[in-house]
Amino acid sequence: MSSIDLAALIPELATLINSRISNIYQIDNSIFLIKFRQPKGTLLIEVGKRIHPTKYVLEVPEKPSPFCMALRKYLRNGKIIGIRQLNFDRIIEIEIESRKEIYKLVCELFREGNIILVESEGNIIHALHYKKMRDRNIIRGEKYTKPPKHGLNLAKLEIEDLLKIKSFSNLEVVKGLAKFLGIGNPYVEEFLIRAGVNIHKPCEKLSEEELVKIYNAIKEITCSVLKGAEHPHIVINSNGEWIDVLPISLRKYENLNEITFERFSEALDEYYTRLLMERKSTIVKEERKRKLEKFNRILRFQEESLKRFREKSSEYRTIGMKIYEHFGEIQQLMHEIWKLKSKGLNWQNIEKEIKSKDVPPYIYLNSIKSDKGKIEVKIDEYVFEIGLRESPQNAALRYYTLAKKFEKKIEGILKAINDIKKKIKEFEAEAVIEIKSPEKIPEVKRKAWYENFRWFKSSDGFLVIAGKDARTNELLIKRYAEPNDIVLHADIPGAAFVLIKNCGDKPPENTLMEAAEYAASHSKAWKIGLASISVFWVKPNQLKKTPGVKVGAFTISGRRNYIRNVRLRLAIGVKIEKEKLKIICGPVNAVEKETKIFIVLVPGSIPANILSRKIRDILASKVPFNLRYSIMKLNLNEIYRLIPYGFGRILQL
Repeated sequence: MSSIDLAALIPELATLINSRISNIYQIDNSIFLIKFRQPKGTLLIEVGKRIHPTKYVLEVPEKPSPFCMALRKYLRNGKIIGIRQLNFDRIIEIEIESRKEIYKLVCELFREGNIILVESEGNIIHALHYKKMRDRNIIRGEKYTKPPKHGLNLAKLEIEDLLKIKSFSNLEVVKGLAKFLGIGNPYVEEFLIRAGVNIHKPCEKLSEEELVKIYNAIKEITCSVLKGAEHPHIVINSNGEWIDVLPISLRKYENLNEITFERFSEALDEYYTRLLMERKSTIVKEERKRKLEKFNRILRFQEESLKRFREKSSEYRTIGMKIYEHFGEIQQLMHEIWKLKSKGLNWQNIEKEIKSKDVPPYIYLNSIKSDKGKIEVKIDEYVFEIGLRESPQNAALRYYTLAKKFEKKIEGILKAINDIKKKIKEFEAEAVIEIKSPEKIPEVKRKAWYENFRWFKSSDGFLVIAGKDARTNELLIKRYAEPNDIVLHADIPGAAFVLIKNCGDKPPENTLMEAAEYAASHSKAWKIGLASISVFWVKPNQLKKTPGVKVGAFTISGRRNYIRNVRLRLAIGVKIEKEKLKIICGPVNAVEKETKIFIVLVPGSIPANILSRKIRDILASKVPFNLRYSIMKLNLNEIYRLIPYGFGRILQL
């Protein structure tokens, strides 16, 4: 984003004033999300690049970075009291009132970028990047100093300032103006197009009239964007590629197509989200290419090894057969060698004597390797060694054993080749799915009121809701319980209230049992490892808030309707709708009605961090192959938070 883009965006960012920060997330080395509670929304900051509200959901890391933790410490629950662009530069300063202090979050969007937290006296508390520079330092405890502006402040530009551009001599005006103003394309070209000046004209040859026209074009655009974006849009070239995002119309692009938006922030969000998706897709494709090349290298090596092993196996088996076929002749040859040795001949003379006879078995001797205690025998095209003191029978057996050893290796390598081919096939199929259906970053969805609680739909179609803690227990009963509802509670202190909505005086038996299982599973009975417990149900008007009763607890009057021996168990499954995945959790019967891909969880001692990974792996193994990759990418927190009290075990797979 250029300084002109930021100037156009500031009026839209000003709508965030008085918003309260609910949380801060660091997505990667450069992207940050600031989430707001009142009104709800998310501000995205990519250091060195962009800042704008976003409607998209980005996956957040399981553990925040130290810098992110520091920002949360100072700014969470803080209120935005000001947002401004500094010196018409690529710097946005967000002023936040938090803990009765005023902090400034300085977002530098030039070069590699930075985020700097500054306290009310102007001293740096934290920074994403600490550095010492020639003109300033970003060091904890030192005063924050704005960087020297690269170029001129367009909002305060005077015609006398522009006259200095002629000092760039024979440099083309389009390059000289970009350097002089510190603004790049497309705005520099637009200034010159509106002024009617050739972009290749040398700076020194600009007339005073042309400089005035350039000045007027700059002021026209600057004044326009300072009022806000008048025509937010994305520019599309003839190939259908998104090439730019702008707050105003530019003559430079007047012959190209565009997508218009009501707000500049919306255009920025769509444009940069597309870029982010393309960047992720490129990274994924490159990573896949590297992995595929690795698989193919392994396959080539294995196939070469297989060929070599087969040749060796065949060779050794044939040698064993040749030894048996010429058993007597080889035995006679050995006898003749030792006979000559007993006469006192040395090995060299023995070899010469044997080779002088051109009939079997003498012709089978290729050489005597006395240093190894072996002779080299050649029968047909096969050359092999036999020990001088080895019987032909033992030699044949040795070669048969070697052949079997390689046959065993062949079995192993054939299995390895089949495995790697299967991996390549699966990997290529997965890559095709990824390319055909690039992953779309999901938009933020507005939650229904009951999504702030635990909930499920019963097999009879009734909405069943449970509190998450004492506060939500209190809220559920006080605000949402109606006369036509049923309230359930496990017969143990420390349990969630469970509400069956709009079921009348007598809920269906299936729904009642499912809600009872849900109530039992979200009680301390799970924590202490009970297999079953009693659950009772009452009408909302039987619950009273009396003095001295703590938050989340109520006094119950009248008759309680008990359900005995309710099992503690939950199903966690994957629901597939139009190839989209959704993790669901609830009583077994309710989940089973929505999906066949689920596991059953019961009380146990396996920690949730280990269990959630195991659950994800099992669910991935149960879905169609083209969806397996999507499940393995699920954030484990989605499953982790469904496991009561952070422990459990899987009952059935």
